[in-house]
Amino acid sequence: MQRWEYMIRKTDLKALSQASRVDLERVRLTEYGEEGWEVIAAVPSQDALIIFLKRPIEGQ
Repeated sequence: MQRWEYMIRKTDLKALSQASRVDLERVRLTEYGEEGWEVIAAVPSQDALIIFLKRPIEGQ
């Protein structure tokens, strides 16, 4: 049976109103993707965007 590990990232929504911050977040998510992480959900809260990621646990 496949096992997963999870990561939760919190990003300030006010910061994402700046184009440079959006580009930085895109770069970070691309790096996570290269490490095997997959975004499974993004949920806005009052002042943040909560991003949930998962990847398979190797060797399990």
